[in-house]
Amino acid sequence: MNNLPAILACLRTMKTATAQGILSNLCKPKTIYMLVMFAKLLMITEGFHRYLQGESVDVSRAVLYKTAIIETLTDFRTSSSVEDLFKSAMTICEENHIQLPVGPRKKQKIMDDFVVESACGATSILTTPDEFRSQLFYPCLDRMIQELTHRFSDLGEELMSEELLVAKHVVKKWLEKERDKTTPNTATEDNQRLDIATVFRILDREMFPTLKAILQVALTIPISSCNCERSFSVLRRLHTWLRSTMDQERLNDLSIMSIEKETLDVITPDQIIDRFAKLKPRRHSLILLPLQKK
Repeated sequence: MNNLPAILACLRTMKTATAQGILSNLCKPKTIYMLVMFAKLLMITEGFHRYLQGESVDVSRAVLYKTAIIETLTDFRTSSSVEDLFKSAMTICEENHIQLPVGPRKKQKIMDDFVVESACGATSILTTPDEFRSQLFYPCLDRMIQELTHRFSDLGEELMSEELLVAKHVVKKWLEKERDKTTPNTATEDNQRLDIATVFRILDREMFPTLKAILQVALTIPISSCNCERSFSVLRRLHTWLRSTMDQERLNDLSIMSIEKETLDVITPDQIIDRFAKLKPRRHSLILLPLQKK
């Protein structure tokens, strides 16, 4: 959207068939409307997308954020939001000299001799805000809400709707005990916040075997495949054609060092050297004796 004027100007100077075809598709109000629509909708889900890409993701928080996004997208079905999208798209069209098509419904006779199950023989021309809303905005919005609704449905929703029964009173008593330990001046937000890990630590396995198992699954199940993808990216950087003869053990060691870089940065070279020197008795000592003061 930011580079649209420059892209259109570049395509107009090019005389190739590919450039003219791309220019014809871009210079349509329908395309501009979809650009504005997706920029608005994806801006709402961008934060949730980054959260799911993180290395440490909490199922309960992910379900909470997902519910908030669904409610936000549902509120977008108001007429004022749709009108704002249409006005923004028409403003961009006017700035780039793109006009709404005028004329009856176009008829394509390519598939007239075939029996088909869809309306591929004709294309509709969108001219009014109601047509853009009913044929573009609402179908896309409903699809996004549907996909987000099914997200974590196999575990997250079941976990969030699980009634704690006796465990709820146990957690309540634990919170009251923790509040008594801290004074109002020293109480922090962490003392008042209760996540799945804290509940898992509070509950006893013999007293709550089923709930304990559900919480353990919620804490260990991967939310996304981002960590696996990062591992593949590390291997692609390490196992190059210059290292084609490297054995599996060395590759595993280098991969762990690259993946766990934050942990490796804490270890100093002196610690590694001292540990290597103390691994076994050697003929010559590798440890330097401290200098004696004269």
